[in-house]
Amino acid sequence: MILFLILFLAIYGSMHGYAFWRLWAAYPHMPGWGRAALAGWLALMAAAPILIHSLDKWRWFRLADLAGAVGYCWMAVILWFVAGMLVVDGYNLLVHGAALATPAAKSALLPYRLAVPVLGVLIAIALAVGLYQARNICLRELSLEVKGWAKEHPPVRLVQISDVHLGVLSRQERLGPIVEKIKELRPDVLISTGDLVDASMDAIEPLADMLAAVPAPLGKLAVLGNHEYYAGLEDSLAFHRRAGFTVLRGESAMLDDGIFIAGVDDPAGLSMHRGDFLDEQAALAGGEQANVVILLKHQPRVRAESIGKFNLQLSGHTHGGQLFPFHLLTRIYYPLYRGWSNLPGGSAIYASFGAGTWGPPVRLFAQPEIVVLTLRPGV
Repeated sequence: MILFLILFLAIYGSMHGYAFWRLWAAYPHMPGWGRAALAGWLALMAAAPILIHSLDKWRWFRLADLAGAVGYCWMAVILWFVAGMLVVDGYNLLVHGAALATPAAKSALLPYRLAVPVLGVLIAIALAVGLYQARNICLRELSLEVKGWAKEHPPVRLVQISDVHLGVLSRQERLGPIVEKIKELRPDVLISTGDLVDASMDAIEPLADMLAAVPAPLGKLAVLGNHEYYAGLEDSLAFHRRAGFTVLRGESAMLDDGIFIAGVDDPAGLSMHRGDFLDEQAALAGGEQANVVILLKHQPRVRAESIGKFNLQLSGHTHGGQLFPFHLLTRIYYPLYRGWSNLPGGSAIYASFGAGTWGPPVRLFAQPEIVVLTLRPGV
């Protein structure tokens, strides 16, 4: 975790340094006090994630949320600004190269004093749209045929939530609409595929009661994501228990009518030497006798030895990319980063966009969702 923080601060701080350099290039005649104010603001925003985490840890929740609203929205702004300015720099570098052969090509250079305000307008629009999209949760309906059921068998409804990230900027006002939507769906089974928790128990304890009030006749099942480990394993497990979830840690549960659900921990547990709960083969053992096998796994990665042993893997983690165009990077690291993908051996995976956000409370072209999976009799 310490190594992660050092790496994060180095990269995030460098981004702010680059932004200062480019803004100075755009406005070279900025007065000394203006440069000092700009440098101070960028330094404060570079340190904001640590400050926000500290405020939340000290139980100054309202102040943490206020600082988070500013600091995390700024995170989206700086990401877009740096990406945009890198494109401008790349373009100008190509023009400089062309100017070596044709000096007149220099006239095509894009001046920073023009690029900065244009980029600023685009970022303002993206931020407004992203804030709106992040607050509008959609329903994603999936269907899976169960071959062992008679055609008159009533459908069974599973509702999946993922990546709610309860904590800073995601407390009662965020969870409330999610809970109400789930209640309206009347799930037989409620499933969480990780990163439900993103803060210590004392910061989010009352939210567990909201989830506990959601009826799910066949049970509530969950797996741990990486943020459950970051928030504190024992606190995360205590929150799930209070919310009524059974956490599957390399384990399985056989529900009524041969519905077999297995789950494993996130590999983040390895950093805490808690890798005993990653064995998919042990979790899936016994599924051969079930009518349908569903594997819960936070990250949308598929093990070759597990293919054919489950009908559907439900995952999350990627947030569908969350911020355009950074989904392109997510897609490189997680090829099955969002949506439904068919696999060999009759298996499939669905990677949820998730219901919450991490960092910026913003989603651009990656709308949050609650997934409704209906199990129906098959042929």
